[in-house]
Amino acid sequence: DIELHFAAAHAQAHTSRVYRHRIVAMEFDIPLALTDLETAPARDGALFPRDVQDVRSMRDAEANELVERLTHDLCDNDPTCIMEQDIFDRAYVCVRDFHGLSAVARIRLCDALCSNLSVLSSAAHTMLAAGAGADGADAVASHREALKCYSTLIYHLAKGAEADAANAGAAPPAEDPKAKGKKGSKSKAAPLAEWKWDEQRERVLHVMSGVLDVDLWNLFRPRQPPEAFLTMFTSLACAAMESQTALRSKVTKAASFDMLGACALKWGQLENVTTSLVHLLNKHEHLPGPIAECAAAAADRHENARLAASLLREVGNVDPAEYKRQQLSDAVGVRCVGVFISELAERMPKTTMTNISLLLPHLDGEAYSLRSSLVTVLGHLVCSDASSGALDRDQDRTTSDANAPLLRAKQGFLDLLVDRVHDVSAFTRARVLQTWALMAEKKAIPLSHWLVVADLGIGRLGDKAALVRKAAMNLLATMLGFNPFAPTLPSAAFADSLAEYEAKLKAMAPPKTTTEDDEDAFEKQMPETIDEGDEGADADAEEGTEEGAEEGAEEPEERPVAGDSDAAPELDGGVEAVRTMVAALKTALGFAVQMGGAVSVLCCLLASSTPSDAIEAAGLLVRLKQFGVDGADEGVRRMLGLVFSRDQSVRDAAVEAVDVLFLVGAESPVAAAEGLARVAAASALGELAALEEVLKLLVSDGRVPADGAVIKALWAQAGDRASHEASRAAALTVLSMCAARTPEIVGGARLVVAAAALDGACQTRKTSNPALARAAAAVLARARPGGNAGTPESLGVCAPACPADHPAFAALARVLSPTSPLPGRGWYPCAEQAIAALYALHPDPEGVAADVVRSFAAAAFPVGAEGGENQPKGADACYSGIDAAHLARFLFVLGEVGLRHLVHVEGLAPPGGPAR
Repeated sequence: DIELHFAAAHAQAHTSRVYRHRIVAMEFDIPLALTDLETAPARDGALFPRDVQDVRSMRDAEANELVERLTHDLCDNDPTCIMEQDIFDRAYVCVRDFHGLSAVARIRLCDALCSNLSVLSSAAHTMLAAGAGADGADAVASHREALKCYSTLIYHLAKGAEADAANAGAAPPAEDPKAKGKKGSKSKAAPLAEWKWDEQRERVLHVMSGVLDVDLWNLFRPRQPPEAFLTMFTSLACAAMESQTALRSKVTKAASFDMLGACALKWGQLENVTTSLVHLLNKHEHLPGPIAECAAAAADRHENARLAASLLREVGNVDPAEYKRQQLSDAVGVRCVGVFISELAERMPKTTMTNISLLLPHLDGEAYSLRSSLVTVLGHLVCSDASSGALDRDQDRTTSDANAPLLRAKQGFLDLLVDRVHDVSAFTRARVLQTWALMAEKKAIPLSHWLVVADLGIGRLGDKAALVRKAAMNLLATMLGFNPFAPTLPSAAFADSLAEYEAKLKAMAPPKTTTEDDEDAFEKQMPETIDEGDEGADADAEEGTEEGAEEGAEEPEERPVAGDSDAAPELDGGVEAVRTMVAALKTALGFAVQMGGAVSVLCCLLASSTPSDAIEAAGLLVRLKQFGVDGADEGVRRMLGLVFSRDQSVRDAAVEAVDVLFLVGAESPVAAAEGLARVAAASALGELAALEEVLKLLVSDGRVPADGAVIKALWAQAGDRASHEASRAAALTVLSMCAARTPEIVGGARLVVAAAALDGACQTRKTSNPALARAAAAVLARARPGGNAGTPESLGVCAPACPADHPAFAALARVLSPTSPLPGRGWYPCAEQAIAALYALHPDPEGVAADVVRSFAAAAFPVGAEGGENQPKGADACYSGIDAAHLARFLFVLGEVGLRHLVHVEGLAPPGGPAR
C-alpha cells in the first residue's frame, strides 16, 4: 500500500508538472464581448473555446451535471486549472448560457468561480510579495493568465445577471408553461434553492475588488496592466452603482468604491473612471451623493484627492450655455451635477476650494439649479475647517498645504452670498437663505455680518415667492435659536448694558491733550464720519471676538442678560476687552431691535392667503415670544385669530402655538396659568374670542383637563384676595373660556369662589371693580348651560339648579340692583352676564327675572313722577322726574331679560317644533 501510495503521488506530481507547462504555453486575450472568444485567434498559443456546446438546448439534468463536473474540477485542482482546454470550454459555455441554467446550477457556478478567483488573488499576492524563484516567470505568467480568465468570466456572468435582474424588475412575472393545464396539483412545490442576485452580487464584487489589491505592475511587467482588463472592473462597479438596491448593501457599495478608487488612483485609469462617473451622474438622480462619497473614500484610502479634483474639473469645464440648454430640455442632469458639487464640498472642502475657480463662473450662468447648488457650496466652504485654515487630513487629502488663499477667500464668499439673495430665481434666493441658516446653526456667521444677514432675512419676508418667504422666516428662527448674545433679547437690557460699558470705556480713556481737544471739536462737526469710524472699529473688534478672544460676547458667561450692574462681568483685558464688549453689545442691541421690527411684518403675513405663510409666521412669533423680543406679545395675540381660518393646518398651528407657549413650554402649572391670564388681560374683544376658541379645542383634546393642574392654578389665582384684581379677573376670564366646552370646571364648590369674587367686586362704589365682577358673573353663567332648558349634551338637564339661598344669588343681586355700586358704563357688561347666570342657575328664572325688571322699573319711574300738587303742568310734565341713568338701565335690563327669556322658552319647546 505504501508503494502504491508513493507511485500515485509521483504520477500526480508528474501530471501536475505536465499540466502546468501546458497551461503556461496558453495565453488569454480579453474580448470585448464574450462570444468573441469563439472566433479563432490569429496568433498561436491563445486560449479560446474549441468544444462549444449549447447548454440552453440541454435538459435540466444534463445542464446540472455539466455544472457539477465543472465545479468539481475547479475545486479539486489548482486555481490555474481554468487554463486547461477542457475546463475552460465547459466554463465558457456555462457562463455564456448562464441565463438558461437552473437556480442551483447558477449558485454553484458563481460560488466556484468566486472561490477560485479569491484563492488565486491571494496566491498571486503572496508570490509577488515573496519574490519568484528560478521558475518564477512561468508561475507569474500562469497566475496572470488565469487571473485574466477568471475576471473575464465573472465579469460577463455579473453583466448577464444584472441584465436579468433589470428585466425581471421591469416586466411582470411570467406564467410557468409547465404548470399550465395541471388540474391535479393545487400548489407548486417550493424550489430547493432560489437565485438571488442581490445576495450573490455582494460576493462577486468583493472578490473582484480583491483582484485589484494584487501588485498588477509586477504581475503584468514589463507591460502595464491592459486597459481592457481594468475597464472590466470599472464597468462592473458602475453597473452596481446604477442599481439603488445594490447601493443599500454596505458590502456592495464599499467594493464598488474600492474598485473605482483603485482603478483611478492606483492603476492609471483616472480619465476613464472620471468619464464613467460623470456619465452616471447625468443619468441617475440617486447617484450624486454616492459618487461624492466614492471620491471621498478613494481620497481617504489612497491619500490622494485626484479623483475628486478630476470630477470637479470635468463638471466645471462645461460651458454654462450647455447647462442652460440642459436646464431647458432635461433638468435632471444639471440638478444632479449641482447636488454632487454640494455633497463633495461638504465632504472634501479643501479640494473643492482648490478648484472653486472652475465653479464660480457658473454663478453667472442661467441654470438656476446649478446656481443654487453653488450657493450651498460656498456655505459649506465657509462652515468647514478649511476656511479657518485647519484641515483634517484623514477626511480631505490634497497635494497642497497652502491655507492662506482659503482665509483670503472667506470674505469674498460672504459677499457673494449677500449678493445672491437678490437672484432672479426664487429657488436660488431660497437656497441662499437656507445656506445662511445653515451657517448660523454652525456658528459660522461673523459678528460683522450678523446684522446684515438679519436685515436680508427681514427684507425677504416681503418676497413675491412663498418658498423664499418661508426660507426667510426659517433663517430668522435659526438666528434666534443660535444667537451668540443672550438667551433672551429685550432691547432695554442691552441698551442699559451698552450705556454702562460705554461709560466705563470713556472713563478708561487716557487724558486728552490740547491738540486732541481741537480734533474733538472738529470731529463734533462731522458726526456721521465719527459713527462710521466707530462702526469700522466695532467690526474689527467683532472679528477679534470671533477669532477666539476670551472676552467675546459669544461666551455664555459674558452674555448681557439684564442691565444689572451687579451681574456685569469684570473684564481683565483692559481697554481692548471693554471695547470688544461695547462692539458686541452694539451688535446685540441692533439685532434685538431688528427682531422687534420684524413683528409687524409677521403680523401682516398672518393674513396671507398662502397657508405656509401663516403657519411659518405663527411659528416665528412663538420663537420671538420665547426670546422676549419687544412686541412679540402683541404678535402672539394677533396670531390667535388664525383659529378661525378655513384651512385646518392653519387652525392647528394656532392651537399648537398656544400649547407650546403656555402649556408645554411653561415651567409649572402656576406659570402656565399666569401666562394665559396675562394674554386674556391684554387682549381686545376679537382676540378674546379667538383665545376662547383655542382653549375650547385644547380642552376638547384633553390638553387642559377639567381637574388638571392648570385649572387648579387658575382657581387659586382667582380666589387669592391678596393678588391684584386685574389678575384675578383675567384668571376668571380664562376659566369661563375653558368652561364653555366643559362646564364641570365651574361646578361644585368652585361656584362659591366665583360668587365670592363677584360679591367682593360690588361692595362699595369706591372699591368696586367692573372687570372682576363681569368675569365672575361670566364664570357663573357657564356653570349650567341652558339652565332648566339645557340640552342633553350639556349639564342643564343633568345638574340640579342651585338653591334659592345660594351665595351666588346674593352676589348677583348686588349687580342686578338699581342701587348697584358698579359705576357708569362698567355696569352694563356685568348686568348682561349676571342675567345670563341667573337664567342658568336659578330654579325659577322667570319669577326672579320679573322681580328684577320691577325693581328697575320702580327706580326708573318713581311714584313722584306720576303726578302731584307741586309737579309742573304741561306735555312734558310726566317725564320731568325720570332719571336718564335709571331709565337706561331699566331699558337694558328689560331688553336683556326679554332676549334671555325667549331663548329659555325656545329651549323648553318639544323636539317636534318650537312653542308659540
